[in-house]
Amino acid sequence: MAIRGDIKDEEKNSIVLTSFQGGMRRDVDPSELNDNEYVHGQNIRVRDGYVRPIKYPQNISNSIPEGKKQGIYGFDSILVVFNGGKAYAIDYSLENAQYSLIFGFQMDEMVDRIYAQDVPASWMNFERKLNDTTDITNNINFLSQIAGTPSALVCQDGISRPNLIFSTGSARIAKDITEWNNSELEKIDTREYVPIGKQMLYHPDGILFILSPDGKEIYRSVTGRPLDFVIAIDGEGNKLTPLTSGKPEASRMGYNLDYSSLNVLYNVNSAPRVDSEGSGFFVGAQKKSWIVYPSYAQLIYNEPRFRNQTLFASGPLNQDSIGEASGDTVLINESGPMTFNAIGNFQNEGKNSPFYKPVSKLFDRITQTTTCIGMYDDYTLFAVNTLHGQGVLVYDNLTQSFVSLDIYPEVIGVIKQFALIKVRGIKRLFFITTGDQLFEAFAGTTAEWKIYSREASSVDTEKELIPRRFRITLANILEDGMLSLQEFVDRRSGSLRSRAVKANTILNIPPISIPFGESTSDTIENASFPLEIPLKGEKVGVLISGNFDCELQKIQMILEGDEQAITDSEKGKAFTETRGSL
Repeated sequence: MAIRGDIKDEEKNSIVLTSFQGGMRRDVDPSELNDNEYVHGQNIRVRDGYVRPIKYPQNISNSIPEGKKQGIYGFDSILVVFNGGKAYAIDYSLENAQYSLIFGFQMDEMVDRIYAQDVPASWMNFERKLNDTTDITNNINFLSQIAGTPSALVCQDGISRPNLIFSTGSARIAKDITEWNNSELEKIDTREYVPIGKQMLYHPDGILFILSPDGKEIYRSVTGRPLDFVIAIDGEGNKLTPLTSGKPEASRMGYNLDYSSLNVLYNVNSAPRVDSEGSGFFVGAQKKSWIVYPSYAQLIYNEPRFRNQTLFASGPLNQDSIGEASGDTVLINESGPMTFNAIGNFQNEGKNSPFYKPVSKLFDRITQTTTCIGMYDDYTLFAVNTLHGQGVLVYDNLTQSFVSLDIYPEVIGVIKQFALIKVRGIKRLFFITTGDQLFEAFAGTTAEWKIYSREASSVDTEKELIPRRFRITLANILEDGMLSLQEFVDRRSGSLRSRAVKANTILNIPPISIPFGESTSDTIENASFPLEIPLKGEKVGVLISGNFDCELQKIQMILEGDEQAITDSEKGKAFTETRGSL
């Protein structure tokens, strides 16, 4: 009997699945998957070909006071958490590090999000004066040197005056337009003004961009002075009279892109289209996306104007729902993940591209609301809602495949932002939730893991399959636990069968002896699951789960064929010939 499967044994009707590196795939029938693909993986990784579980996240919410979790950001080994309008920081490179309250920081305690952008110290530290008051195009004189603005973490909530956090661990309110150059005596110290806004982006050309609180305008700083938003000056180098509209000074040179409310600013790898342009950056609204290019063809107050190129009629849900995967820019919109090539500027939405296609059915009839994207260990993590509930869809950038849907039972609400730090070369990932929790990812106990294999099916339509036995090969078992198996025949679930598993390997800490480190026992174990009263049908699959750390290396299905003129699934449905006279 011929059976579709990885390895066929005509005598035993045995199918052996030995590699899972192809990843998770839902866009074809489970019996038509490639040899190394599987239908569903939960809390697993398969980069080395075998299945290995992840660790659950560790809840560290008690490390800071209770409060609304409003943002989380990583800077080298330092993690900053915004909580109840205050800021807390911790340096994980220090022994027994604890979170410290940042003195001088205070923003709105009820906003959902506090945005942060790190900026360097200013490098264009010269007095600017308009040479000809009748001509504002490329007509600025740079005179005596003035004091620069410091490097800082700029923090915005759309309501409060921006706060600046410094490397000293202190913070203060950013200076307002009334404090910019308000007297000749203070001129050298007061060329700082940061408007109230929300999302921010520091551009490689040396400009800090800020979205206005209503998302209708893009404010921009002086080139080389990220904390100075006074672009327009007169012949004496002073700011102009206030705008009669009552709008902030930053609006004078603000960029109006669309009537839509913008919600994302993001640096992408988008080279200038012509010599007179700077590198482009991504601007998004929920229903539209653009690449915006600084244009140096005709300057205004010696600063670039802007040109934009429309990408597609879709956009990220929020500032955290955009990232990178396999060299392309990825984002999450209302339908789910999508990708586009920022270099090629492809004119399509990308939802049906090869990137999205293998898992597109996970998002059938699902609308995304709160989402975010994170990066860790060459994986791109999509916190999304799926047919199986809220989880983290994992894309492996090395194998270029989706490998798992991670589900964390302890998470209250949904994940709304990731932050990555690096401590002595080791990356650590953190996240906050809508339930006001703080977690370190992959730092807890071994997660309950699951994998549903590709299915076996009979080539002969007059033969049904009867699963007789399943054999699971495990290696390097690091923990005691329970291994469970449940067969599925034509989507009908069989009995759940479980057996205890004992650890057979110790965790060797490098350097280890050649070739595999110290071991006093066999590190390979075969678990056999016989089926005494099996189901039978045209297609057979198996769901394997566990709660211990190991390597699942092989799944073997031992099947029997049942040949009959009319299969059980056809009984009561067969067509009969009807005779009659004409």
